[in-house]
Amino acid sequence: NTTATTSHQKQSAHRQSSINNNNNDNDDPFAKKYDNCIVGAGLSGSVIAEQYATNLGQTSLIIEKRHHIGGNCYDYVDADTNILVNLFGAHLFHTRHER
Repeated sequence: NTTATTSHQKQSAHRQSSINNNNNDNDDPFAKKYDNCIVGAGLSGSVIAEQYATNLGQTSLIIEKRHHIGGNCYDYVDADTNILVNLFGAHLFHTRHER
């Protein structure tokens, strides 16, 4: 995925820039200690991080390759039409019930 690669390259460059500029460790999220490491900021990753924080008072480092959180449920307002659009299309939630 070109977008993910570009985003990853930007993040790597930013991290390297922070190291080269001798920034305070508080500015570098990788210099801190966390209670949990969560891979993916989609629905599951975001909810589990919130639950760790709310119910257990724990911190989490969330690693995401995309430029947004929310996984495939990410939406944005189209600049031309001012309409809320889902980037990955409509979502259908299936159940056992026919209606």
